[in-house]
Amino acid sequence: MSATLCLRNVTRSLITRRFYSASAEQVPSVRQQVMDGVKTAMKARDTFKSTLLRSVLAEIQSADKVSGHIPTPAVISIMRKSISRRNDAIAQFKQGNREDLAEKEAREIEIINSFLPPLLSEDELDVRLRAAIEKSKVQDLQKGKGKILKAFYTSTDRSEVDATVVNQRLDAVIESILNA
Repeated sequence: MSATLCLRNVTRSLITRRFYSASAEQVPSVRQQVMDGVKTAMKARDTFKSTLLRSVLAEIQSADKVSGHIPTPAVISIMRKSISRRNDAIAQFKQGNREDLAEKEAREIEIINSFLPPLLSEDELDVRLRAAIEKSKVQDLQKGKGKILKAFYTSTDRSEVDATVVNQRLDAVIESILNA
């Protein structure tokens, strides 16, 4: 009887104990960084930043409700879309001579960008685009852009790149190949 009781205590203590690696540091996800940012902004009584980050979290949680817990690349994609909406708003505010609102949107973009990982550099894009061109085996490069981009996005996550920059770099790479 005492042996089974002792065994239960040992297994219970092993089940409740968490084993952490002291050498490997966990990098917090973008979602967790935003949540931590909300907490620090609230503690600092920074209403502008806390309101902005709460709105970003609301967008993320809305996407969670639609399709379950979304992965980090999808969170990054949501945040990048938020930035593009704000860039459009800046253009409209400048058109309407509302520089104060344009500056507010620019500050929001700056804050959101602080939570995002950097985009791929143009050199890295060129390398990956050239590999996609070779992988797709397209004969006519101008007509086969769709197949090239499909091959490119199979090896590159959409959250790592800006689509307009990818298209510009693809045109430049195709131009350099055709002129060579």
